[in-house]
Amino acid sequence: MEVQRALRRTGYSAPTTGVLDGTTLRQLAKFYRDRGYRLGSAQEDRRSGQSRAVQMPQSAVVVIDRTGRRISKVHARVGQTLADPKTPIVELDGQAPVIVATAAVDQAALIRPGQQVDVTDELGETRTKARVSEVSEQATSGPDGQTGIEIRLKFTEAPMSGGTNRSVRLDVRTSAAAEVLAVPVSAIYSRPDGSMFITVVDEGDATTDVTVVTGQIAGGWVELREPVPSPVAAGSSVLVGEQTAEG
Repeated sequence: MEVQRALRRTGYSAPTTGVLDGTTLRQLAKFYRDRGYRLGSAQEDRRSGQSRAVQMPQSAVVVIDRTGRRISKVHARVGQTLADPKTPIVELDGQAPVIVATAAVDQAALIRPGQQVDVTDELGETRTKARVSEVSEQATSGPDGQTGIEIRLKFTEAPMSGGTNRSVRLDVRTSAAAEVLAVPVSAIYSRPDGSMFITVVDEGDATTDVTVVTGQIAGGWVELREPVPSPVAAGSSVLVGEQTAEG
C-alpha cells in the first residue's frame, strides 16, 4: 500500500489495493525507467520465456514511524546518488510549533489576528503566551463532529512540549487602553447569515434587536465597534439570557 501511494504521489497511476499486482509492477518499472535505471523494469528471460518480477530494494523504501508527521524540508533530489549514509534526506516536523483550535461560530466572530492569548495547561501546570495568526473564514467539522471555525496561533514565548492533541485553556486578551462601548459576551447573538446583534431593553421593557459589529474581547466583555447604531448608548440595558444588563 505504501509503495502504491508513493507512486501515486509522484504521478503514476497505481491502484491503492495493497496488492503488488501487475499494474503496480508496471508503474514501478516505469518509475525506474524514467529515472535512467536499468534494473527497474520487467525483463524477458530468453532461456525460460518467463518475465522477471520487478523488485524494489528495501533500502529504497522509507516508512514514517507514525501518522500526523509532516515533511518540512527535502534535502535530496530525484535521481541523486547519495554517497554519505549519514546525510539526511528529509526533515520531519521542522516547522515552528503552532496551536490549532476550533471556536464556536459566535466566539470566532470576536477573535482577530494579532490578539494575544494566554495558554494554560492546567494538568501540567504550564503557562506560556501565543498570538492569533489566522482565523478561518469557513466553518468546518472536526474529528469529534463539532462544527466551528479553525483558529491558528503562534507561540510568542517558549512553546509547550508534549506533541499533538493536548487539552489547554486559551484566554484571548486585548491590550487596548482607550475606553470603548462594550456589552457582556452573553449579550451577543448571531443570525444564520453570520451577522451579530444585541437586544436593547427600554424603560417599558420593550425590546429592539440592533445589528452590531463586534471588536476586541476581554474579561467577559465585547467591544461594539463604531459607529454604534441607535438606540445603543452608554447605560443602555441589553438582554443577557433572561436578564438585562447595562452596557
